[in-house]
Amino acid sequence: MVLQASKIFSHPKPNIVLSKCLGISACRYNGHIILDKVIDQIYPFMNFVPVCPEEEIGLGTPRDPIRLVDNSGKTELVQPKSGKVLTNKMVKYSKAKIVEYGNSIDGFILKDRSPSCGISNVKIYSSKHGMAIKRSPGMFAEKLKIAYPDLPMENEGRLSNKAIREHFLTSIFTIARFREIESSNKIKVIQLFHQKHKYLLMGYNQVFMKQMGKIAANSEKKGFNTIYNEYIELLYKSLKRMPRNSSIINIYLHNFGYFKNKLNSSEKVMFLELLEKYRNKIVTQSTINHLLWAWIVRYEVEYLSNQYFFQPFPEELISLPDSGKN
Repeated sequence: MVLQASKIFSHPKPNIVLSKCLGISACRYNGHIILDKVIDQIYPFMNFVPVCPEEEIGLGTPRDPIRLVDNSGKTELVQPKSGKVLTNKMVKYSKAKIVEYGNSIDGFILKDRSPSCGISNVKIYSSKHGMAIKRSPGMFAEKLKIAYPDLPMENEGRLSNKAIREHFLTSIFTIARFREIESSNKIKVIQLFHQKHKYLLMGYNQVFMKQMGKIAANSEKKGFNTIYNEYIELLYKSLKRMPRNSSIINIYLHNFGYFKNKLNSSEKVMFLELLEKYRNKIVTQSTINHLLWAWIVRYEVEYLSNQYFFQPFPEELISLPDSGKN
């Protein structure tokens, strides 16, 4: 048996809403485009859905800057130079986009600190003295967060951190794989998905993983749509937070049991040292996955060879650089 990961693992392109100024179009307020290495490299593996709320509510490009302003406790979106209050336009636009997206989106990559798209850390200014007094999401991003509270959402800056990026990629590709089976209308396909994602889901949330297993088992003989919707709701919640190192280490030690009687003492020491480096955040999960996959191939461990835990997203995306910044 020859195990080739490219033939075992399927990675459909996730549908990702992307701020259009991030490498797609020169639509920044100053007429510039932001070139981002990570987005450029992941581009071939995504179905990007570009969006520029400011341009699309009629402000044009280039345009005078806009900002969030606190007006007696109410946050308004204004254009200081023209005096325009754009709150209602942006709210109406956001609601329309959410209806347009429906349930077809797997995640979001939005422009950091933008008064429309920033997912956090956007300055809100006082209407009285013009000073920044607090921070919040941008107005468009805030509506997306309410509509899609459990979908992966990141800004371009954080994706330069390898650990954050691998969590994001794992989440969006896992969601895309599950959404792909909706058209099958077969509960056994959900059961197969759960079987192949057992260790991946266990690493994220063991309690949810067990609950999802019960849903997939369908002892109450529910219809496909009910099972699909119950399962994906927990899938979103499971993937929302980055897994704890201790959970991943426990899975690695469990997997190590398949090989401990076949490896020599030097290989065992090397593996345990690598786990310690992972515990101390010196190496990431993909580094250990590479080693374990080599052993899976060498010793032909078929059960582990089907686990998406070892390749949750395309291997071409593993080697992207790491900024080290959170």
